[in-house]
Amino acid sequence: MKAELRSVPDCPHLAQVRQTLHAALADLGPPVVVTEVVGEYPSPTILINDVDVMGRTGDGPAACRLDLPTAERIRAALRQAIAAEHIGWNTALDLGKGGLPPWSTTDASGVARSLAA
Repeated sequence: MKAELRSVPDCPHLAQVRQTLHAALADLGPPVVVTEVVGEYPSPTILINDVDVMGRTGDGPAACRLDLPTAERIRAALRQAIAAEHIGWNTALDLGKGGLPPWSTTDASGVARSLAA
C-alpha cells in the first residue's frame, strides 16, 4: 500500500492533516511509509494507492483546499486499500497452493483449463 501526503510550501493545514493520517494508520495497523511531497498541488492532499481520499484527482493548481481530508475519509480509503490487498493476497495464496481461479476448471488429468477458451 502507498500513502502520499502532498502539500504546498508552508501549508497551514499540513500538520493537522499529517497527524490525522498517522493516527488513522496507527488505528488500522497497516505498515505504511508515508511519502511527503511538496510542490504545486491542492494542499494538503492525501493519496492512498494514488487515489485522493476526498474523491478528487489529487492533481491541480497549487491552492489551499477547502475540503480537508477527514479522519473518516482517510480511514475509509485505508480500509478499502487493505481489503483490496487482502483479496489479492488470498488469490495469490490460493493459486500458489494449487488453487484455481473461479473462472477455471480441471479436466480428468487435473490440468487447469480456462472456461473462457
